[in-house]
Amino acid sequence: MTGLNKFRSTKRVQLPDDGPALYNAKRSIGFLFLHEQPHQIPHLAPVLESLVALQEYDEIYAYVMGQKNVDLFRALVSREVLDQITLITLDAPAIAKGLETLIGKAAPLQRIGALYSIRKQLERHDVIASPEMTCLILKSHFGLKNTKMVWTQHGCGDRAAGFKKSIKKFDHVFVPGSNQRNRMLSEGVISEGNYTVVGYPKFDIVDQSGDKNNRFFDNDNPTFVFNPHFDPSLSSWYKHGEKVLEVFAERKDFNLIFAPHIMLFTRKLHMTADLRSVAWRKPLNKRFAECPNIHIDTGSVNCINMSYLRAADGYIGDVSSQLYEFLYKPGMCIFVNSHNVSWEDDPNYANWKLGHVVTDPKEIHALLDRYEEVKNDRMDRQAVSFKNTFEEPYLGASERAALALSKIR
Repeated sequence: MTGLNKFRSTKRVQLPDDGPALYNAKRSIGFLFLHEQPHQIPHLAPVLESLVALQEYDEIYAYVMGQKNVDLFRALVSREVLDQITLITLDAPAIAKGLETLIGKAAPLQRIGALYSIRKQLERHDVIASPEMTCLILKSHFGLKNTKMVWTQHGCGDRAAGFKKSIKKFDHVFVPGSNQRNRMLSEGVISEGNYTVVGYPKFDIVDQSGDKNNRFFDNDNPTFVFNPHFDPSLSSWYKHGEKVLEVFAERKDFNLIFAPHIMLFTRKLHMTADLRSVAWRKPLNKRFAECPNIHIDTGSVNCINMSYLRAADGYIGDVSSQLYEFLYKPGMCIFVNSHNVSWEDDPNYANWKLGHVVTDPKEIHALLDRYEEVKNDRMDRQAVSFKNTFEEPYLGASERAALALSKIR
């Protein structure tokens, strides 16, 4: 991402106890970056850059959870934008933090607590834009009535979570491209007039020039990135993760970047929203870090800024939407079916048609043996899927999203 090492300082703004005078402008919008982890910020921060340039809103607020995420936000927008918006650092109430720790961070109590603490300020905005769904509690439980709520999303995958019925509660939805639009329309979670196809704003702040030439190893061997999800009902990590690492520990002719979904190593206990699937994440065996051809990163900014995806020749995973980010430059894909899913006709696994599906990581050895022969055999299909996943042109999504926000009344 451009500017990640150019951290800027801005004044930390304190929320007013009662500030109607501060909200007397014609139009006001609030951007919610509620997640305690930083992975959602690159999906929405570039939109502020474009929205400020349009000058359609008199007040633009950015609410960001935690100082570390504020630092990342500052790095992704220009000084000019920081001078024209109000940046507010959110901190969850102590009781919310304590309760969330008590339950192993299995529920987003910090986000809910932070929303409750600023609910009165949020009521004053004409529009609220958010990349995640926790903010719907403002409508369902905190009495928000007259503010338009926009779900901007933070990914582009095929799994069922991106097509929940609760999406219908948003006043407007941003959609990356025709694939998701068509499915959302068919499943009734959006309707004509309450969505805009904008593309993928994250692409606007990632250097996409050149070939896969960012190197994390001192050799020229093909490099794979292993990117398992955290959802215990879908992830390949809990059953097969270390077995995938073992394959590459035995294969010195290939490199592996282990860069899971950033949430996997944030929590030890993972469960689905319906509590039907629960998994305990074990500590990672230290011996893999000693392998010169395995690079391990469970949470740095490189896990969210596409650095590893840009450096890899191949992708190994399950259901993460980062697959489609990798396909900006197509390459060999391997999907680990750890749950014996009948996936062929399941739209939640449409991405698996773009690569090779294995049920046992040992099968990866045979694919690596034939790497030069099979590495390009899905590229035509990948190119079509990428085109249908994102709006063209692929750059400029931030401007399209900003223009859509400017028209919401």
